[in-house]
Amino acid sequence: MKQQEIKVGYSVFCILLLLPGPCVFGQTPEHEPVKLTLNQAWDRASAYNKEVAAQQITTRQQAEEFNDAKTKRLPALQAGTGYNRLTAMTAFEDGLSKPEKIHLTPDNVNLDASASVILYQGKQVNNYVKEKEQAKYLSVTQQRQQLAEVKVKVATTYYSVQRNEQFRNLLLANLKEEEKRQQQMKVLFKNGVVLRSDLLRAELQISRQNMKLIEVNNTILLAENELKLLLGIPQVQALTLTDPIVMPQLQKEESLASLISEAQTEGYEIKIAIQRTHIAFFKQKQVQAAFMPKVELLANYGYAYPDNVFYPTIKRVYGLGSAGVRITMPLSALYQNKHKSAIAQLESGKQKILLADQEDKTGQLTMNVYIRYNEALKRVEIAEENIKLATENYRIVSAGYFNQLALLTDLLDADTQLLQSRFDLEDAKVIAIIQYYQLLKTAGRL
Repeated sequence: MKQQEIKVGYSVFCILLLLPGPCVFGQTPEHEPVKLTLNQAWDRASAYNKEVAAQQITTRQQAEEFNDAKTKRLPALQAGTGYNRLTAMTAFEDGLSKPEKIHLTPDNVNLDASASVILYQGKQVNNYVKEKEQAKYLSVTQQRQQLAEVKVKVATTYYSVQRNEQFRNLLLANLKEEEKRQQQMKVLFKNGVVLRSDLLRAELQISRQNMKLIEVNNTILLAENELKLLLGIPQVQALTLTDPIVMPQLQKEESLASLISEAQTEGYEIKIAIQRTHIAFFKQKQVQAAFMPKVELLANYGYAYPDNVFYPTIKRVYGLGSAGVRITMPLSALYQNKHKSAIAQLESGKQKILLADQEDKTGQLTMNVYIRYNEALKRVEIAEENIKLATENYRIVSAGYFNQLALLTDLLDADTQLLQSRFDLEDAKVIAIIQYYQLLKTAGRL
């Protein structure tokens, strides 16, 4: 019986081991990897990136400030009520020698409402509204610029991961080839064809490549973590990047001159400089409006008790209203705002100079990025040609070594040159891609 119980218990244990882990132990299954193209990564960055989210809040704040500024055009309304209790009034005749008590209605109640509208103030309110409108536009442009910068960061990190994954694939293929070559050398060593020093050098080369593989794996891990941070993805979540390293091309009609012209009109930095110039201009107009007269339309109506408009006081409620125009002239502004006006004028002039300077810088930056982009394209062409040369060189040296016509040092150098030329090609492709997106950002397209 005991043996049968043991057999039954062992069978149940085996069945439990074969069952899925979560069903038995309640384990959480691993998260499936997030698959992302570059465009999907950009969409996620616009929705989850913290820098973009903070700038979006700033944009909403500026929109509210603009709406608040527009309310200054509305009439100013005021309503109030009050209650007073009066004491008896003491009246004196012939100096202070003959006081007389006059008893008034002690309870005094009033209820009134008033309204005022500014008819003219040198367009100060209108210029204030226009200033806040330009500030809103400025914030929107800064939000787009922030998103474009994040997109460039995402693209740089995205293709950094892809490049290092290509490096890893090249290293793994190279290690496989070196291990195969090492096996051939071991056979030749047993037959006394190659020296033991050659075999040791080959093992040392494999060890170095394994160390390089560890470095590449760590670089991939760090780049993926940086990308997750940009996209708001948890660090424990796995990522799979699906876009291959394919270089986008500019249109043939897009010359350097056309790109510079576009960047100097549509670029984010130019638009920001223009909007800051407008803000300074409208601030200057507001300061100048302080010298102008202020014309207001006034109206009020109220109820009061008792009727003390006429004497003697009558115990009754009365209503009284008035309407009219008030004109005030800020005479003190003639000397108090003198320096404020000078400051505002200088600020407006400074912003115009900064705008012209930004146009020059934008043109220079566009030219620099364009030249670097074409340089990267040329590097790709050269790297592709170098791979052909390095492949042929490795084939010749490899055949020569195993026929005892070349040294192992030459073989290892040829192998390293071939691997490095393949690395250079992938690196040149990624540099060209990043320069392309930098060029789009400079032109205000990204």
